[in-house]
Amino acid sequence: MKRFAFVVFILACLFSCKTDLTEIERHITEVEDHGSALDNKLKQLKEDSQRLSIAVKDLQNKSEELQKKSEELQKKSEELGGKSEELQKASQVLKDSLESLRKTSLELAAELISLQEEGKALSDSLDVLNANNDLLVEEWDSLNELIAQAQETIEELTAKIYETDPQLIHMEFLASENPLQLVEDAECEIVGDSAVECRVLNVMSSKNLIPRFRFTGDYVTIGGQEAVSSETAFDFSSVRVLVVHAGEKTKKYTITVSAYTGLPTLWAETTARTLNESNHYYKATIKLVDNVRTGGNGGLAETTGKIMARGPLRWYVKTIDWSGETEWGKNDYTLGFSNAVSLLNMPAHVEWLLVPNVYDITMLHNQTAFFMGEISALRNYTPKFQYVDLMFNGRYTGTYILGEYLDVVGTDNIDVMVDWYLINEIAKNEKGATRMVWDFETAFGDAGKAGSTGFVIKYTTKYSPFFLDPVFVAKVKDRFDYFYNHQTDILKNINENAQYLKYAVQENDTKWDTFEAYKKTNHDVWELYQGHVSSMKSWLTERMNWLKQQFDAM
Repeated sequence: MKRFAFVVFILACLFSCKTDLTEIERHITEVEDHGSALDNKLKQLKEDSQRLSIAVKDLQNKSEELQKKSEELQKKSEELGGKSEELQKASQVLKDSLESLRKTSLELAAELISLQEEGKALSDSLDVLNANNDLLVEEWDSLNELIAQAQETIEELTAKIYETDPQLIHMEFLASENPLQLVEDAECEIVGDSAVECRVLNVMSSKNLIPRFRFTGDYVTIGGQEAVSSETAFDFSSVRVLVVHAGEKTKKYTITVSAYTGLPTLWAETTARTLNESNHYYKATIKLVDNVRTGGNGGLAETTGKIMARGPLRWYVKTIDWSGETEWGKNDYTLGFSNAVSLLNMPAHVEWLLVPNVYDITMLHNQTAFFMGEISALRNYTPKFQYVDLMFNGRYTGTYILGEYLDVVGTDNIDVMVDWYLINEIAKNEKGATRMVWDFETAFGDAGKAGSTGFVIKYTTKYSPFFLDPVFVAKVKDRFDYFYNHQTDILKNINENAQYLKYAVQENDTKWDTFEAYKKTNHDVWELYQGHVSSMKSWLTERMNWLKQQFDAM
């Protein structure tokens, strides 16, 4: 570059003018200096150009970023534009709301003015009330005096009420108030002054009943719980105690609710109402209904007769309220009529027996012996008995058997004697060893008290001589086989009678606590009863098998 400049400069000098060498050298020096300066500037320009290039790139990058931001801002601007429209709309809504609030404010202001006017009117009224307050205070004092007088009157009346003896006047169960248990109303009878007998003429799945009653006194409790007539329900599956309260006085009644058991029902009402001695006839009105629901055709219309308690009297200690009081128990009775009458389609008699089966928890022993008599040579000497529920002087008195009085005395001493012996020996009836009377209550194992083995009649003074006679022994063996072969019939009869007594045994237990000793772990009376019947049948089977071995070996 220097050389080029130098040549140019020389040529210029040669062609343009004449100069001297010194001047030329000066010019050359100046040109070189100027070239050097230009060269420095050129370097500076390159450096500046590089810096500018870098700066341009930075600016380009920033320009691109700004372009992107510009685009984003454009989008946001567009979005803000949409929101601006929404804000404008919202603003208009706010303006409308403010206008509405302004109008409401004006209305409230008007109401406030109205309320202020009303408040002034109320204030005026309050002044009037305050003015009348003194009069009211005077009247209040007068009322207090009247209240005090009324209180004195109430206390006097209360004292008179307390002087009234508590008493139950009437009690019943209405079907309308007990729709799930009763099919018709059941009216109760207040017997004497301490018992209530209620007879429901249908079998109930539950005795949870609502009673209706009237009384004199303050209130009534049943089983310790206050009772409200026609409202409060109680469980009458066992005897309950009703107490009428009148001040400090109380009156107790034992309530027995008996349900129809399916048995015929015998009513006996004595003129004297209470019997205080046995073996003495009392005049009575007697009625027998074969079937409470249908009436039946073996009953007896209400008629005049007499009734007698036989043997030692039994008394029942009431423990339901731990009072220790006693009442007439489940006794043996004889019914008497002026003429022979037929009861429950049995042959007519002047006298009839009512046997309570007190010592037979199954109430099947006598009837089983009767069945064995019916299928034997004793059929003409076997009394006919049927189960009944006894209502004695208005009280349910439990399940009895009603029937004829017959014995085996006077028979001519082989067929009848053999069958009589066998029936008593099979039943292991010790009473049959001394008396020829149909009484088998404690026979058939006596509720597990007697084992199934051993003779009770064969070795007695009366019968042992007969067993020395081969003819008698052969007859005994033959007739025993007859009974042995009819075990199925005997057991079937037991089952049928047990099923017939299903509800009767439960009602009888309610009255007399027959199964009380067995209720420690099970309170289901029907289940307990079935257990005893099953034991009786098992005992009878074992007894038959043992006797079979003994008689076959004779």
